[in-house]
Amino acid sequence: MLASTVLYGLFGILSRTVQFTIPLFYQNWTRALVAAIIAYIFLKALRQQKPLRRRDLGWIIARTLAGNIAFLSFFVSIINIPMGTAYFIFYGGSTIGGYLLGYLLFKERITVIKGIALVLAMSGLSLIYSINITSFAPMYLLLGLIAGIGTAVWNIFSKKVSEYYSAIQLTFIDNLFSFILYAVLSVVLHEAWMMPNLSAPWIASISLGILFVATGQLVVYGFKHLDAQIGSLVMLAEILFAILFGFIFYQESVRLLTLIGGICIVSAIILPEINITNIRRRNLMKKPMI
Repeated sequence: MLASTVLYGLFGILSRTVQFTIPLFYQNWTRALVAAIIAYIFLKALRQQKPLRRRDLGWIIARTLAGNIAFLSFFVSIINIPMGTAYFIFYGGSTIGGYLLGYLLFKERITVIKGIALVLAMSGLSLIYSINITSFAPMYLLLGLIAGIGTAVWNIFSKKVSEYYSAIQLTFIDNLFSFILYAVLSVVLHEAWMMPNLSAPWIASISLGILFVATGQLVVYGFKHLDAQIGSLVMLAEILFAILFGFIFYQESVRLLTLIGGICIVSAIILPEINITNIRRRNLMKKPMI
């Protein structure tokens, strides 16, 4: 899970390189196609393709659809309200959504420790990102929230099917669906298509496609072995790596409040794990000696 957040932290660097030098939906369908081809090659080479079961179709379709809705909602939100406000609502929605989905779908209890971790996480977010939700149209704030919840659905619904399907097959399905969706939107909007080349924006865009394959694997595998609620907290580490990469590549200044917020988020991530470790240790000590 932490490895996936490191890669997600690079998305901002690559996205800044691409920006809008390539039409939005055109750049998305081309890199989704690259990601789908890479995933398909590995899927065939590893012989991990399984026929889709009818009972799983609802979860797979809902997951893939939620991921694409999350992307489109976040895009509209972030270009209409300040970035800090958009990120705060997005990450808040994804974390709280992860808690609720873990409770509803997997009967995960929201313990006192998990509650404290959630408060710490939200406190860290508010310290890192400046927010002002009173001076913007509610529609854009709602879209930011939908993006966060959609991301939580994409992350956690994989737990319903990852016991049967491999992570690479789910990644292939995701990117194949994205390719079709964005290609249709690109045609409908009459975007200008250009020949890919070795320019920096194209290299960055294709790199994003490769990262989609890698993060798709890591997220599915991570949520398969972690509680949905704890996994949702771990995903907040993306913020810390994004700040670190911003400092390294763009010399962006790091405020004191950002450091304090980062400490709050790290504490929120490790607190439930420390509690689980202590519980396991106590249980081992209670076992009778033979």
